[in-house]
Amino acid sequence: MSSGKIKNSTWIIIFGVVAAISLGTAALIRSRLKKSNIAVITVDGKVIRRIDLSAPYGKYTFTVKTDNGYNTVEVSDGKIRISDADCRDKICVDHGLLEDNTFPIVCLPHKVVISFEEDG
Repeated sequence: MSSGKIKNSTWIIIFGVVAAISLGTAALIRSRLKKSNIAVITVDGKVIRRIDLSAPYGKYTFTVKTDNGYNTVEVSDGKIRISDADCRDKICVDHGLLEDNTFPIVCLPHKVVISFEEDG
């Protein structure tokens, strides 16, 4: 029975080490993502607008119109999001605020992408 306990303890240690390495790697990758203050909005791969989120413009909205529909973009307090869209699934609206370039806001039906500008 003691060999079974050793086996379980070994697996727990291995799992702990793998989890620690995974968390450390994720933290390292996230820390190396350079946060830009420039949000870039593209439609079908073409840049239509760059927004400096560090500029003190207050809260405002504007509409991005495409051949397939519209997206209402909201900028407030250095953050950006799609607050409304006429696509069926509204995944872009459900995305919420854009915080970093890990997961850009994407509206596939309208071919709209909002992401942070990358250095260089």
